[in-house]
Amino acid sequence: MPSIYWIITTSLIERDFEKRKEQYMRGIQSVLTLLKNTDIKIIIVENNGKRPTFFDMFSSECSIYYTDNNKLETHYGVKELYDVLSCIDHLQIQDDDYVIKMTGRYYLNTSSCPFTDEIKKLNSTKYDTVIKYGWWEKPSLVKVEDCILGLICMKAKYIKQIDTSFKIDHLEHRWALVTLPIDDRYVKAMDRLGIYISPGSIPTPFEM
Repeated sequence: MPSIYWIITTSLIERDFEKRKEQYMRGIQSVLTLLKNTDIKIIIVENNGKRPTFFDMFSSECSIYYTDNNKLETHYGVKELYDVLSCIDHLQIQDDDYVIKMTGRYYLNTSSCPFTDEIKKLNSTKYDTVIKYGWWEKPSLVKVEDCILGLICMKAKYIKQIDTSFKIDHLEHRWALVTLPIDDRYVKAMDRLGIYISPGSIPTPFEM
């Protein structure tokens, strides 16, 4: 039976440190609340090197993994992808295991989260990916080369196929692209995820 890994991506930079700390704390707590009493493995990945951080307070409830990927001379989305791939390698996640990538600054709707409802059923539904296609202003219920990258699930073997080049583009497109060949029977295209996001410079989180 495949294992399920929930990876929360973070980066503790000096700019707006206290604000980011507050966002990360809220996001992590929302995951811990919704995944309580499940076998889903939760990992916080931070990419500025191994050192003591406030994330360590969660070490009894989830794994903390530090990388040096923020040093890479590339776009933050590429660094985030490398963080996920580093976790897959470090934890020896198997190709058919499920990997959820969640942006740590965002937080789940703990009262109603269709995404976590689907994740908890994966061993019976056997989807290869649980994904919301399109972007926040133009969602899609059919496959398109775009997706909401703040919360996405797919088997590890597909993540390994994502373009890891340092070119400047939209990482949402790279993640969505690898799902397009998957048989539609194994794709769960979500209408609503149940996560509050604030992409770009948008100050107030809104639900997707």
